Order: sequence, then C-alpha cells, then structure tokens
Amino acid sequence: MKTNYIKSIILSARKIILLLLVLGNTPMNMTGKITFAYDASGNRIKRELVITQKNIAPGNHAEVNENFYDSIGEKSVTLTSDGSGIVQISINNFNRDDIGHVSVYSLSGINIMDMGITESHISIDLSSSPKGVYILSVTINESQTTWKIRKK
Repeated sequence: MKTNYIKSIILSARKIILLLLVLGNTPMNMTGKITFAYDASGNRIKRELVITQKNIAPGNHAEVNENFYDSIGEKSVTLTSDGSGIVQISINNFNRDDIGHVSVYSLSGINIMDMGITESHISIDLSSSPKGVYILSVTINESQTTWKIRKK
C-alpha cells in the first residue's frame, strides 16, 4: 500500500516538473494563461485555461500558440490556443481502438458542443461563443480530464 502511495507521489512530481519545464520555455507575450489550485493535501482540484482575444495590427500575422498538457491514463492530451477562440486538442498515442468523447458546457449547464473522438487531433471553435466561462471535458477509455476555459 505504501508502494502505491510512493509511486503516485513520484508520478505527480514528474507531472509538475514537466509542467514547469514547458511553462518555463513559453514566450512572455502569451495571449492567455493557465492556473492551478490545490487542496490542503496537495491534490490538484482546479485547472483553468484563459483565452484572451489578441489584437493583431493589419499586416502583422504572427501567431503565438500556447500549449497546455495533461495525462489521461497512458495518453497525453495537449490543448493549444492562439487567442482566436479556437482550441486544438491533440492526443498522443491515440489509436482507432480507443473510445473518446469531448464535451463543452457553459456554466449554466448548456451543452455547447458534444462529439466523439475518432482521430488524434480535434478542433473546438469558441470564436462565435460569447465571452464567459466554459467547461471542456475530454474522456478517453473511461479516464477523464476537465478544463475550465475562460474566454475574455
């Protein structure tokens, strides 16, 4: 029993180190941010992706993409946002035998989008949705990750 506890601590430490390495190498002029919250025991209880609309001057087409990572079982999920309201979801090691599902809800419980996952790259378009807070849920083989997306 202690061995499982130690393994879970090591796995959590690896995730935190990977997150710090990834976030430490991101550009300073990002169009959004990600925040985490932990309970008293050190368990992550909240994850939030903030999308802000970027102001691009005419003729300036430089894109700043943000990448955020999480693990679902043996799969790795990457969320990418360029500030336009479109969120790209990439799932590493996804194969045809995996069963996946993506849902987006508003805080009032309205289902904005609901679809099955059939390939490793999915695009979610929130550009026409009003500013506000949305819940993004990605489920793969009965394992789930949930993100709070704030569109400014």
